[in-house]
Amino acid sequence: MSDFEWVQLGKIAAITMGQSPDSETYTDDDRYIPFLQGCGDFTGSYPETGVFCTSPGKVAKEGSLLVSVRAPVGTTNVADKDYCIGRGLAAVKSNIVSALYLREAFTVSASFLHRRAQGSTFDAICAKDLSEMKIPMPKNRRVGEKVTDIIQCLNSELDATQALIDKYTAIKQGMMADLFSRGIDPETKTLRPTFEEAPELYYKTPLGMLPKGWKVIELENLLDEVTSPMRSGPFGSALLKEELVSEGIPLLGIDNIFVERFKASYKRFVTERKFRELSRYAVRERDVVITIMGTVGRSCVIPESIGLALSSKHLWTMTFDKEQILPELVCWQLNHSPWAESWFRRESQGGVMDAIQSQTLKKLKLVVPSPVEQNAIYERYENLNNHIEVNQTSLDKLKLQKTGLMQDLLTGKVPVPA
Repeated sequence: MSDFEWVQLGKIAAITMGQSPDSETYTDDDRYIPFLQGCGDFTGSYPETGVFCTSPGKVAKEGSLLVSVRAPVGTTNVADKDYCIGRGLAAVKSNIVSALYLREAFTVSASFLHRRAQGSTFDAICAKDLSEMKIPMPKNRRVGEKVTDIIQCLNSELDATQALIDKYTAIKQGMMADLFSRGIDPETKTLRPTFEEAPELYYKTPLGMLPKGWKVIELENLLDEVTSPMRSGPFGSALLKEELVSEGIPLLGIDNIFVERFKASYKRFVTERKFRELSRYAVRERDVVITIMGTVGRSCVIPESIGLALSSKHLWTMTFDKEQILPELVCWQLNHSPWAESWFRRESQGGVMDAIQSQTLKKLKLVVPSPVEQNAIYERYENLNNHIEVNQTSLDKLKLQKTGLMQDLLTGKVPVPA
């Protein structure tokens, strides 16, 4: 017999719909209550904001579950303090189960909210939708407390792993910034003295003072001499939606490309025959790929284990001359360098870039260290990347295990341990 029953949320929790206060009450003075407009302020578990409100309207009390009621509907965080909430959020507060429990229950019941949202004009849900949503509820308080204990234990493990990733990422970013401005002295195998300490070791370039022997070269002049070294597509009738198949050769998209990380999880495929027709869009090992739609500007290197795969119209795929520059060093500059960031900002005229044109990429100036230093920089880069990747793989595995366990526990497939 299951330890749970399905109960409407409105019967076990108070629901507060957000209401945006007058913009004149916004302040950066943290003596006032923090303000959340929507799920854009959400992080992994708890929200973060730098906006405060002198005259709050609707308030989510500490310990409430914060729920996005606008696209993306159903995204959640836990209120670690009192927050003023805007129209994009609702607060759910129960005296029976914790916010941590509610968050996992929402994941199990997410399809209900998504169906309600799709039936609305603006992809949103209202108080009635939330109130009528059924969630799995423990038949006695002790079971709910036990599930919360399990969630806290799993979250602690997830947080510890994420902290390691953040630590190594911060170390890598600081190290790479130094390496791309000072380089590695071939004799001492350590960072060169700074420009201020030894100006004779540097010279002036369009990207500032760089070590002598380094170059600044436009991206298009670093591409390899192969067929279509820089490509995006296929477009229009070249590949129709109905030509995609459930199994075959992967068609890559923005969901495969993350900052310095390729995700080999494929959702779209083409036949071998279609792949041959579109072979000019095939990706090669260690190509550099950057997203040009959706979340614009994420870049990674295609792994050597890729096999056959096609690029898509949402990506620029570039094959570089490895005798001139290592692809991983191009990727880092696209993701993190101040010169790439300022160039893209200039090309978008200071606004949010909604696409990247070919000329914008081709004319981007890149720092090209000497070949010996490139190898030394790459060795250090790859060492830290391996630490990050091991922990990221562990984190992904833990998340899957948690999702599966919560699904099994809250639907009664697995009994809650006594």
